[in-house]
Formats: sequence, structure tokens, C-alpha cells
Amino acid sequence: MSRRLDRFHATRSRYRRTAFAAMAGLLPLFGMATSAAAPPVFSLRHLKHDTEVLSSDAFEGRGPLSAGEDKTVAYLITAMKRAGLAPGFHGDYVQPVPLLEAQTLTSPAPRLEVIGASGTLNFSYGQEVTLNTRRSTSEIDLEKSDIVFVGYGVTAPDRQWNDYAAIDVHGKTVLILINDPDWRNPLGTGPFGGMLGRTRDISLVADQTDLADVVREAATAQGRVVKSDSSPEAGDRYRSDTLSFARAGVPVVLLGNGIDVIGKPPGYGKSALADYSDHRYHQPSDAYDPHWDWSGALQDLALYFDIGQRLADGSTWPNWYANDEFRAARDQVLRAAAGSSGEGRDRLDE
Repeated sequence: MSRRLDRFHATRSRYRRTAFAAMAGLLPLFGMATSAAAPPVFSLRHLKHDTEVLSSDAFEGRGPLSAGEDKTVAYLITAMKRAGLAPGFHGDYVQPVPLLEAQTLTSPAPRLEVIGASGTLNFSYGQEVTLNTRRSTSEIDLEKSDIVFVGYGVTAPDRQWNDYAAIDVHGKTVLILINDPDWRNPLGTGPFGGMLGRTRDISLVADQTDLADVVREAATAQGRVVKSDSSPEAGDRYRSDTLSFARAGVPVVLLGNGIDVIGKPPGYGKSALADYSDHRYHQPSDAYDPHWDWSGALQDLALYFDIGQRLADGSTWPNWYANDEFRAARDQVLRAAAGSSGEGRDRLDE
């Protein structure tokens, strides 16, 4: 089977300015005076206020390249100044970041044609198919490219699952399914995860780095158990915003919701997340509610703070495990750090 796709082009876009503080849920900690002996007490009133403001219609979903993004950045900068944080980028709180905006040219109209043993199928652009790319290139040409179907395109050794086993995909177009029919684990951590309440567990989506040990230590201090990603087939490690950091050699903590909810019967957490995913996730009904059970959000904020404090007070540079695909990128970053400051050598090539 082969596929012919008329050429389409992408236009490079502008530079935008992005605030260093990306998690609105951490705003309440900015004003906290802390010490090693006394962990901070987070303000529920401030947490509710920040959540209500940033999720309001006035912020238009906080989308990139929108007026809502500008409002969000201004809100974060104001919070950082109020907390007494010093600007971290040459005297500024924001940093120029290049972004790419891709547009599919419609003249001449793009055309998707699939040729197989049983005949030829043509798909009308805009009605039966859409075409776009996330690659930073001005032209994509898939003319006469063989198509290989690989299910969900997931490799999960811990589940004895490899959709690419014994399949040659070199030089071919890979056709994959999105998510899994039984996926019920939206990321949405912290104050935006459905407000289940306090839990005995927490899910660690990407656990192939030294950061996993830090997360387990902090969770244990809370009396919580760290569980592995419950839905690796969903591909959250590669679908989350942390992928760009990983490719640049920067390990990031990616936590999912705990489901063992304190004071609730077994199965409650999983059922509540399924209901949230089916009826509110990425829908207009996913609106701020002051009557949520905010105890779990406060619990997670304390966990995030403890993880950050342990990393800040530590003396080692976290790395991916030796067999992980992002290890080489991190080693390169650490070599650069070792060359400039003499630090970071203890995490290289172990």
C-alpha cells in the first residue's frame, strides 16, 4: 500500500515571551517564608483565587499567541514581584522563545490519495481529512510512501507490549491510533485534576530518571506510595509538555493523579477520574467550582514543594538511567556544565 500526499508548506512564526513560572497552582508558595525545620502552610484562599482568576473567561483559555497568554504572563509576573522574587533572565521575568506556527496552504488544494490492492481512495481536504506537521520544516512530501499500521505505536517493556516488534518502519509512513479505548487517566495534576481529595498514592508517569528517587522520598514523607504510570499505552511521556525538556536534556517530574482516596471506598478515585474524563475534560463544563474538595490540591502542592526543596538543597545533578533514550542528551548538558564550572561530573557515564 502506498500513499501520495500533495506538498504543503509551513510558515515560520514570530518570537514570543514566556514567563518562567508555568504552574499557576504554585503561586501560593511564592509569598511563603520557609525554613528547613518548618515546611510551608499553603493558603487555600489564595489557591482558590488564583484558580478562579486564571480559569475565567477573561483569560480566554490562556492559549499561546493569544491575548489570554499575555494576561497570564502579566499575572504571573505580578505574583513573582509581590513575593519578592528577583528576575532571572538579564533583569527580566520573561525570556524570548522561538515558536513555530504551521499553516497548510489551500491553493492548490491539498489532496490525500491512498492506493491499495482493492483500489484507490481519495480524501477531500477540510471535509474528510486535515493535514499538518509539528516538524520545523517548510515542506513535507510523502509521495509514494508505504503505510505501516502499528496500533497505538507504544513500546512499554513493563507491560510486555511493543507495537513495533518485528515491523520494519524505515522510510515508511506510520499510522497509529490515538490513546486507548479504555484510557481514563487525564494528566491534570494538582488543583486541576478533578479535586478527588487527599490520596494515599501518587502516579509517576516518567520514572526513568534520578528524579524518581526524590519523588519517592518526598511522597514517603507524606505517607504516600508512588505508583508507576497506570496507562503507558496512552503515551503520556511523549504527549505531555515535558517532552521538549527531555529532548533538550532536562529531566522533569511528571506526576499523575493518585486514585486511592482517603475516606472513600475502593474504586472511587478511578471511577471519579473516568467521569471527569468522559464529561468534563477539555469541555466547557470543566469550570471552576469553589465547592470542590481542595484538600488533595493542597497535599500535592506540599509534595511539589518538598520535591523542589530536596533538589535545590541536593548536591547531585539528576540524570536519566543508563538505558534510557534521553540519557545521551542529558550527558551532553552535564558535560557542558562540567566544562564551565567543574560540577556535574559525578552523573556522567555511570
